[in-house]
Amino acid sequence: MVQSGDTAVSDVVAQEILKVKVNLPTENKSIDNVRRMDVVCAVILPPLHPFRVYVSEHLKHMEAFSSLWEDHETSDPRFQQAKGLFHCQYFSLRADNYWRLQGMVDYAVTLPPPSEIFDKIGLRERWEPLLSVTLRSALKIDAFCRAGVGSLESGHGGGGTVTVPGGSVAPDGGSTDISSLSGGPSLAGFLAQLQAAGLPVHTPGDRGTSSGGGGAPGSGGAESNNTKLDNPQFCVEIFGEFKNRKVDGKTVRSKDVRRLISSGSLPPLPRSKLNSSLPVCLAWHTKGQCNLSCPSSADHVLYTTAEYQPLKQWCVANYPGTSS
Repeated sequence: MVQSGDTAVSDVVAQEILKVKVNLPTENKSIDNVRRMDVVCAVILPPLHPFRVYVSEHLKHMEAFSSLWEDHETSDPRFQQAKGLFHCQYFSLRADNYWRLQGMVDYAVTLPPPSEIFDKIGLRERWEPLLSVTLRSALKIDAFCRAGVGSLESGHGGGGTVTVPGGSVAPDGGSTDISSLSGGPSLAGFLAQLQAAGLPVHTPGDRGTSSGGGGAPGSGGAESNNTKLDNPQFCVEIFGEFKNRKVDGKTVRSKDVRRLISSGSLPPLPRSKLNSSLPVCLAWHTKGQCNLSCPSSADHVLYTTAEYQPLKQWCVANYPGTSS
């Protein structure tokens, strides 16, 4: 929204804004997020602006159908605790799409009906956005759901039962309820107990080295190496030579390339096809591997050969080689 206004912000500032920590909404509390958005719109937009009207009307529908919303079950029962998160992501995707399109044309872009979610619920249609495993992990949705109800997906390995405040969690999936995140034991404490039991969990403080992720905001990666992720659709035909490119006998790392970009020695990377405020993730597409903390994790998606052309051309022209 800021970048679409009269005073644009830099990619670096935009990335810093995206890093601001917020409280995740519990199952039926995402209406508070909409209320906050309504206040923001009232401050920065004129009264009859289409987006301000859209947010206001959506909030009215949320309040009118509160009982229906509270009784509604998600399409996948595993993510019932994340209903509020899905609602925020649904809203974010539509807002992002609206402002992106509105910034490209000089006529009013049509917004979806403010009642869209409830229309779909009434018709028993799915409304939740289809999020990739990578994005679900980046948003901590799986961990949020496990912490909220005290249940774990089977197949994690390890033995014994993890004792948590208010209940217990067994690695085979059996559990008793624990307090939810709103007022109960902290998520950090809960994850620490899972780690102590040998269960694989992701924590924000993990660090390491990797050819994936890394770099300053807006450079296409994150320096920390939390959990490595492999790109199952890695295009070896296009990027195989860059994945294994060596200079002075050493493989060129993605974070080294991003440092050259940050210093101005190389031009910026092409923009992500999903979010023009982000660069493509260099590690994900050219190395076939990245990590959960990557600032461009939203770009960890499948690209067609045609969509890869800007990045391919950038690599052919700029990727470090023996002559660099």
